[in-house]
Amino acid sequence: MNPGRKWLASGVAALALVGSAAYGAGAASERRSVDCRVAKCVAITFDDGPGLYTDRLLQALDDAGARVTFFVLGDVSAARPAALKKIAAAGHEIATHTWSHRQLTALTDDQVRSQLTRSADLIESLLGTRPTLMRPPYGSVNTRVQTVLGAREWPIILWSLDPEDWKDRNADTVYRRVVNATSPGEIVLLHDIHKTTVDAVPRILATLKARGYTFVTVSELYNRPLVNGGLYFDRHDAYVGPSQAATLAPEPTPAPQPSPSPSPSAPAAPAEDTVEDRADYSAES
Repeated sequence: MNPGRKWLASGVAALALVGSAAYGAGAASERRSVDCRVAKCVAITFDDGPGLYTDRLLQALDDAGARVTFFVLGDVSAARPAALKKIAAAGHEIATHTWSHRQLTALTDDQVRSQLTRSADLIESLLGTRPTLMRPPYGSVNTRVQTVLGAREWPIILWSLDPEDWKDRNADTVYRRVVNATSPGEIVLLHDIHKTTVDAVPRILATLKARGYTFVTVSELYNRPLVNGGLYFDRHDAYVGPSQAATLAPEPTPAPQPSPSPSPSAPAAPAEDTVEDRADYSAES
């Protein structure tokens, strides 16, 4: 899932007509108390799963004491419910990546709503809690889709660091791109459906942990209700470091921002969104 270069301004944009949303689903909805203005936080996220390497990935995350956010697909979760339940039981946040990875800007409003509702219903039926965060396939969103998602109370989570693990299936390359570009407040985009990405994760976690990073979910990174229909890329501007902790006031609820200009044409689907890859999801592990 790669939209090429980020085509919307970094930070958050929101529509004035929508309100605030709650936090994500899964065991990680019981959020830890982490102030990412003081701690060096990084939110690592995994798209397109649950993948076939869930057990190994969860072990690596547990070994590092890391919590992350999984943006799962509804049809894949339906095929691999045990994997989804393991992710939630391990304390990670579960959000939706739609039902079947359709490009939302190419769908009608009703089809957009169906992609999100169907996925959220399935996740809730399996876990007993409903996801409240979403990520659009390919990062493809425009003002029309943003309005539809905002009206349905979905904050839109994008990313600030894409190592293109979907394109370059090489663990060393993925490792270098992540550790060389991460800064406090980063949202990192990875895909747990690729073995090479899962191979890179233990080294990524070890290196960033040695540099003082705390691994948080997206909800923990922001530590407040997010604006429905808002576009969230990172939280770089919030970090001030521990030396300024005593000067910080409680964080206010963010006011809605003007919505962005319509996006350019969405990019073509990347190589990982193929029938060949998606056939791997049918196995339950």
